[in-house]
Amino acid sequence: MDNLKVERDMALKSLTTLNLGGPVDYLVRVSTHEDVQSAVSFAKGNGFLFTVLGGGSNMLVADAGVGGIVIKNEIHGISFERQAEGIVYAFAGGGEDWDTLVKESVARGLWGIENLSHIPGTVGAAPVQNIGAYGQEVGDRIVRVEAFDSKTHKMVHLSRAECLFGYRSSVFKTHGKNRYVIIRICIELHEKGNPTATYPDVIRYRESKTSVPGVSDMREAIISIRSKKFPKKGSVGTAGSFFKNPVITRDMYDGLLNIYGGLPCFVNDDGSVKVPLAWLLEHIGEWKGVRRGNVGCFEKQPLVLVTYDGATAEECVNFAKEIAGDVFLKTNIKIEPEVTFIGLE
Repeated sequence: MDNLKVERDMALKSLTTLNLGGPVDYLVRVSTHEDVQSAVSFAKGNGFLFTVLGGGSNMLVADAGVGGIVIKNEIHGISFERQAEGIVYAFAGGGEDWDTLVKESVARGLWGIENLSHIPGTVGAAPVQNIGAYGQEVGDRIVRVEAFDSKTHKMVHLSRAECLFGYRSSVFKTHGKNRYVIIRICIELHEKGNPTATYPDVIRYRESKTSVPGVSDMREAIISIRSKKFPKKGSVGTAGSFFKNPVITRDMYDGLLNIYGGLPCFVNDDGSVKVPLAWLLEHIGEWKGVRRGNVGCFEKQPLVLVTYDGATAEECVNFAKEIAGDVFLKTNIKIEPEVTFIGLE
């Protein structure tokens, strides 16, 4: 560990966008895969658990903090390599800012991740969560994920299939949780493409144009749409969408539609139905703008939980439980957090 940047008893509050979280025994900043290997070796050699932290935009950390080691991924670098006709591979280090990768890809006229503009967090966190927005998911673009496997103590290349991508899920969140540290990802982009317009806001934008929008136009549109639904950066603590949109059966959806007319949905290929939780929270629970102490639902988008000065992780957890309980009582739908809980399981 002599060659690593190590901090003791670092408060994770300053490293998470929810502005919550107590201290960690060791915070280790890594900038190469050799650093990662050293940090993992130290953790395993001392019987410590380790947690990987990127931009801290999808984490709710306990007020008491966490024991062991938090590995802060600061592996940088973005490059592009042209492959077959019209196909370009983008490579990005796990510690890079995700939106920087999108911005640079769009600047090169490359299609494939433009609808994922302005999603906070790092490149390494993107495949873990299989981030998605407005009809695009990063898992659909992944060629491979290069990671350090703490079980075998070797570098591995995981293909798209091996990543086991699902809705806001991957092997990195399921049976491979706490096993891999993502070093770099490779995604496939295209020099020619068409707008992905499958969600209402994007459909309305597309229909407002007399000509087909270019990839830069789509990025600007997505940024504009998101800016109207999410808090201004730094104004409050937030992790973006706190809960996943629930996926239910068609029969269950039809039953709810009879009770709550106008309930929108997105039908999946397997016949299941994804319901926009924001609609449920606004129209059934009237949660938009509700505040409990130092936490609340954002005034423009109830799916976004926000924290104010003095908030605690306990307050946030209790508020989230209250919301989940209300949704279940009124719809019989069990909603799940999109945010990862650290030290709270």
